[in-house]
Amino acid sequence: MGDQASQVFDRILVNKLLQTVREPQRWDITVFRYPLQKNQNYVKRITGMPGDRLMIAGGNLYNVADKDGRRSYTTLRKPDDLQEDL
Repeated sequence: MGDQASQVFDRILVNKLLQTVREPQRWDITVFRYPLQKNQNYVKRITGMPGDRLMIAGGNLYNVADKDGRRSYTTLRKPDDLQEDL
């Protein structure tokens, strides 16, 4: 990986076995091939799970829920141990 011209020499180690052992969870990092260019990998953090309705506002991530005709917003935060690692 990297680019000689821009002097970028980033490397990343990925545990691809983990996703075969358990289902992906919120805040996990995943790597997948870009569908339109199969030789390019994408590295992304999972924020939404099946059935979630999310909204991004002011740099925060919110889970949106409608109950009894009222809409509520719950702020989603990374776990403390993950925040410390970042």
